[in-house]
Amino acid sequence: MILVDSGYGTQDYTNPTRFVKIFNRIIGLAGDVDETALHQAKVLGYDPADIKHIFLTHMHLDHTGGLSDFPQAKVHVFETEYDTAMNASGLISKFYIDQHWEHNPDWEIHSCEGGKWYNLKCTPEIGINNIKVFFVPMPGHSPGNCMVVLQLPDNRYIVHGGDTFYSIGQIAPEGPIRPPFHWVVQLFNIFNPVTRAFFAYEQTLRRLRQKLGDKMLIFSSHDPNEFERLSGKTLI
Repeated sequence: MILVDSGYGTQDYTNPTRFVKIFNRIIGLAGDVDETALHQAKVLGYDPADIKHIFLTHMHLDHTGGLSDFPQAKVHVFETEYDTAMNASGLISKFYIDQHWEHNPDWEIHSCEGGKWYNLKCTPEIGINNIKVFFVPMPGHSPGNCMVVLQLPDNRYIVHGGDTFYSIGQIAPEGPIRPPFHWVVQLFNIFNPVTRAFFAYEQTLRRLRQKLGDKMLIFSSHDPNEFERLSGKTLI
């Protein structure tokens, strides 16, 4: 089985670091251990031990907390993001939690080698059973932020956008519909050159959606409306 990002893990609820506590207060996240990927896998009837591969869109704290819940899994990450996480300093280091990988995961680091996916740089594909998986770098939210693309046997694509965008409306083919906190991100961009590319991808992804249509299902990490639509569950 494949997992894309691990979200918060058991340790983030039972023994959270000080910064995780602060971060959760800021974003207003209550949450509990029942929402972890580990618990949800069991609810869906899967054996967590069968999750053999985890692909990380990036390594911020809210995407890596569950790594230690799946110690058997090979963890795939783009090289720029891995290097950033392992050598982070200053304010940026607060968003990379060393405790999330102190169990020494089986890392597999990926890099671009000249490959392209619809004119976007990509890493070589990895074959897992009958699915091909690869990274499409989208630096901005973090230096090594990526989309994770799953190519199905019928050549359709499932694209996990990570934090490349926050709302599916941002990449609507008819034009962007900004998320409520759009101005906050724009303000942050003034002070952080790395994130100035954040909104540059909107036009690229809109064109990609127009080109591929129903051949591609794309979503991001933090869009509650898409979560409800795709899962059939209602967030309270």
